[in-house]
Amino acid sequence: MISRIYFYISPIHRIGKREWRAVVYDAKGYLGASAFTDFEWRFPAFLGLEPPSEWKPMTDYPGYNSNDGMYAGCPRTLRKLYERYKAEITHALTIGKPKKVA
Repeated sequence: MISRIYFYISPIHRIGKREWRAVVYDAKGYLGASAFTDFEWRFPAFLGLEPPSEWKPMTDYPGYNSNDGMYAGCPRTLRKLYERYKAEITHALTIGKPKKVA
């Protein structure tokens, strides 16, 4: 389970068998930063019989590989998700207001 203070959460997008969202969250001053961006993923609800799984950070994605260049082993479609909400993400990085989400 992720416990972060979010400045921005994009709408959910289905990519392959998982749901993804772009987030901007409070960096709590880590390395002098005020906010970080990330992608989070989860398994969607299954036929209405099972609820969706908990959101997980991109680093928990099964194909994650920090040495894999720009995409880090994650779906390349995430670039489209980022580009679609780039203005909102940029705004949240500069003057976003915190919102606690579990």
